[in-house]
Amino acid sequence: MNRTIVAVLAVACGLLVGACDKKEEPKPGAAATGGGASIGVKECDDYLAKMEKCIGAVPAAGKPAMEQGLKASRDSWATLAKDPTTKATLPASCKAALDALSANPACK
Repeated sequence: MNRTIVAVLAVACGLLVGACDKKEEPKPGAAATGGGASIGVKECDDYLAKMEKCIGAVPAAGKPAMEQGLKASRDSWATLAKDPTTKATLPASCKAALDALSANPACK
């Protein structure tokens, strides 16, 4: 279970580092990226909200990979949050992801 969390975080962080060199303004009428419900873990919800905002600020070429990473994180964390045992591991994992995202210049 922890390997899944680490793998999702590694993919998301890797995508962010590679895709966030410069900002691009979102096009008017662009569809929202998220569309997911709250995970129920503050750190995870904060990460997902910040990631959605960041996706709007990256070059078009980097958006699909970031959107896939966002969806994978949201789906994985939602599944883990359903079990009280695994939900307890989410705050630390999501905080690490949020810290990595906050270090990305395009996502500040």
